Amino acid sequence: LHFSSRCIHFPQLVSAINTEVSAHLLRRQYRRRLEAERQRTRGQYAQLSEMVVHALAAPVSEQKNAKERLYDVALGSEPKEGQRLCGDSVTYFKGGGRLHLLLSDGMGSGREAQRESKLALRLIEQFLTAGIEPGCALRTLNAALNLRGDESGSFPTVDLLSVDLTAGEAELIKYGAAPTYIKRGGTVRRLTGSALPAGLQESGSAVPPIAFPLEDNTFVLMVSDGVADSADDKWLQDLLAGWQGEDPHVLV
Repeated sequence: LHFSSRCIHFPQLVSAINTEVSAHLLRRQYRRRLEAERQRTRGQYAQLSEMVVHALAAPVSEQKNAKERLYDVALGSEPKEGQRLCGDSVTYFKGGGRLHLLLSDGMGSGREAQRESKLALRLIEQFLTAGIEPGCALRTLNAALNLRGDESGSFPTVDLLSVDLTAGEAELIKYGAAPTYIKRGGTVRRLTGSALPAGLQESGSAVPPIAFPLEDNTFVLMVSDGVADSADDKWLQDLLAGWQGEDPHVLV
C-alpha cells in the first residue's frame, strides 16, 4: 500500500511486471523442454552407437553343422468387438543364428493400433536380422519411439522371445507386455515383466531379459492383454495345465 498509493502509473507497472514474469517463465519452460529433447536425442545416438558396435562385432556363426531342436509355431489374432482389424501384430523369423518370436500390442484398437504395432515389429526384425543383439535392438526402438511418441501419443508393447535352437536356451524381453506361459506336461510357469511399453521406458535404460532353458515337448504361449491380463489369468493357467494336446495350432 505504501508503494501503490504513491505510484502514479501503478496499473501499467503491474502489467509490465506480469508481462516480463510470463516471458521469463516461458523461456524457462522452453529451456527445460530443450534440455529434455537434448537428453533424449543423446540417448538415441548412444543407442545407435551401441547398435553399430554390436553389428560390427557380431561373430560369424561357427555352428552351421550343429543340430538344431525341432519346433513349430502357431499364430492367431482376433479383432476387438466392433473392429475389423486387430491392433495386435505377431511374427517370427530366424536371424543371427536364433529363432525370434515377436508380439506387439498397439495402443487402442483398430487400424491405428495395428499400424503402430506393425511398425514396432518391422523395426525390430530389421535390427535382429542384421545381427543386432536383442537387448540393444529394443533399447534403440524405445529411444526412437520416445521421440516419436510426443506427436503420435502411441506406445506399443513389445514381447520378444529369442531362442538358441542349438543350445536350447531362451530369453524373454518384455516392454509393457502381458505374461508369458511355459507349459510342460501338467505344469505351467508364468513369466512377467515390469518395464513400461516401448517409448515410455527411460531412454538408455536396460530391461533385463528373463532367461530359461527350453526342454523338448515344451509349449511357450505368448499373449496380449486382449486374451488375459496379469490380474485375470487363472482360468488360462488352468486351461493350459489341463490341456493334453500336442498340436500348437489346435491350442491357438
